[in-house]
Amino acid sequence: MRTKIFIITLVFILLSGCMQNTLYYWSGYSRTLYKYKQRPDEVTLAKHMKVIKKIFAHSEMYNRKVAPGVYCEYGYLLLLSGDTKGAEKYFALEQETYPESTKFVQLLMQNVESQKGVINE
Repeated sequence: MRTKIFIITLVFILLSGCMQNTLYYWSGYSRTLYKYKQRPDEVTLAKHMKVIKKIFAHSEMYNRKVAPGVYCEYGYLLLLSGDTKGAEKYFALEQETYPESTKFVQLLMQNVESQKGVINE
């Protein structure tokens, strides 16, 4: 009887070590970011942005936080494409989720304001 309990306990311990329980949901983030950095074009950018949107959806669905910096990255990509309102929204989400990023987000918001000035001229 003792050996059965020992074996069951051992199996349980070994299997629980294989479980992957991460704080953040990453999907294919690293892969698409790497491809985008290798070949920065419309196709790789669109794929990377699609993965980031998937991260947002799955993080909410699985009740996990979006990883630090991902909201900012998405906002910055929107800013580069000319969507200043969208950029502001995601910068604000980053600041709300991670208050320690306030200084960095403020710098990005200044970039948004300067971008608006260029567009309005």
